[in-house]
Amino acid sequence: MEALPSLITPNTIVIAGAGIAGVATARALSLVGVDDFVVLERSSKPRAEGTSIGLWTNAWRALDALGVGDELRESWPRMHGVELFDSRGKKLREIAIDDCTGAPHEVRGVGRAALVRALADKIPKGKMAFGCTVVSARDVSSESGGGGGGGGVEIEVEGLASPLRCRALVAADGARSTLVQKAIAASSPSSSSSASASSSALLKPLRYVGYTAYRGIASFPEGEVPLILPRDRFRVHFGAGVRAGIVPLGLHAGGVPGMSGEQGEAPAGPSLERGPKEALFYWFTCQNDPRGDETRVTDVGEMRADAARAVSSWDLPATGVEVLQNASADATWSRAAISDRWLESGRSYGTGAITAAGDAAHPMTPNAGQGGCVGLEDAVELARALRAEGDLAGPLREVEARRATRARRVQVKSFAIGFGGQLDLPFFPAFRDLLLSSVYPIEEFLDLADYDCGGL
Repeated sequence: MEALPSLITPNTIVIAGAGIAGVATARALSLVGVDDFVVLERSSKPRAEGTSIGLWTNAWRALDALGVGDELRESWPRMHGVELFDSRGKKLREIAIDDCTGAPHEVRGVGRAALVRALADKIPKGKMAFGCTVVSARDVSSESGGGGGGGGVEIEVEGLASPLRCRALVAADGARSTLVQKAIAASSPSSSSSASASSSALLKPLRYVGYTAYRGIASFPEGEVPLILPRDRFRVHFGAGVRAGIVPLGLHAGGVPGMSGEQGEAPAGPSLERGPKEALFYWFTCQNDPRGDETRVTDVGEMRADAARAVSSWDLPATGVEVLQNASADATWSRAAISDRWLESGRSYGTGAITAAGDAAHPMTPNAGQGGCVGLEDAVELARALRAEGDLAGPLREVEARRATRARRVQVKSFAIGFGGQLDLPFFPAFRDLLLSSVYPIEEFLDLADYDCGGL
C-alpha cells in the first residue's frame, strides 16, 4: 500500500478489479501499447474463487485478440452439442453446435480461475496491486486544465490519507460496483451534466430476478465417470421452478486448474501432470427463492441441503444431478442470488475519463451464458478507446454507447430465457416441455455468440 502512490501518476490508467473484465482490460492495454496502467484488486491475493464459465464463439474471438485463446484450448475440450431434458431424464431436444445460427461456433467450458490466471500471467510484472480497494472516483478534468491531459480523474483508495490523480479509471469490480455512480453524483453540472443524464441507467439498483443459483465442480477418477453424464454436450434439465445444467470440462491432473498459484507462475493444468487425471464437470441449479438477494448463505452444508431439496422430486438417477452434487468438493460450491440491471441501448454510462467494464457496467442473468463473454468484448473495445491521445471522454462515450446496445440485447434475451425456465404455474412446465421438444427454435440458441469485437 505504501508504494501505491509511486505506481499511479497523472498519466496512469487505473483498473479497479482483477476479475475477468479487469485483467482482460489490462492485457488489452498492454497489447495496444499503453504501458502506464495498474490493476487494483481489493483481495489480498489473486482471485481463485468461482467455478466455471461457458465461453462461446464471441469470447474466443476476444481471447484470440488477447493472445490467450490457444493456450486455453489446450486444456479445455470443445463441446459439440446442446441437449435439453426434463426432470425425469427424458430428452426433449438436441442439436449440434454447428447447426446453430451463425455457425461455425466454438463452445467450451473453462474454469474461471484458470481464465483469470491465463490473462493475468500475460500482464507485465508490477502492474497488479492486491489489497487495494478503490472506494470513490471523481472527474476533475476541469480542475486539471481540460484538454485531455493527465490527472483528469481523482480516486480515493482505502487506507491512503490523500486521493490520487490518474488519467482514467475503469471500474471492473463486479455487479455491486458503485464507482461510476459515485463519480456521476460527484460531477458538477458544468463539467458533465450530459454525462449524468446519459448515465441514468447505471444509477438504478440491481434487480433480483427471483431465483438463486448453486454451482459446483464435480470430479471423478479417469475411467469412472457415470454413464449418465454427457461427454461433449452441454445439457440442461427443466423442472417446475428449477433448472439444472451440466458442462463437461475434460480431464485434468491435480484438481481444478487455476485454483492456486500466483501471477507469473506456470499455469495449473493438465500439462503439469501433477497426479492422476480426473474428469471434471461443472454443474448448476437455478431454483425459485423468495428470500431475495439480501440472504447470504456461506455454510456449504446448508448449500448442499438447499440444492438437494430443490431437485428432490426429480428422477435423480436419470438426471445425474445428485451424483454431481455429491462428487463436488466443498471448496467448489457457491451460491448466488441472480440479479441484473439493464442498460439503455445506445446510451453511454460513464463520465469524463471514468468508465466501467464487465458486470460493473452491465450485470446480467447467466441464462444465455454470456456475462463473462461480453466482459471480454468490453476489454478489447475499451482498450482501443483508451489508447487515444488527448481527451478520453469522447472515445469512451462512443464505445460505451456501442457496448450498451450490445449488452442490452444480451440482457433482455438472457432474462427471457430465465423467465421461461423458472415459471412455475400450474400446467406450464408440461406446456414448456412440449414447446422445447417441438417448435422452440433451438437453432437460435447461439445467435448472441455471433459477434466479433475485432482485433487489437
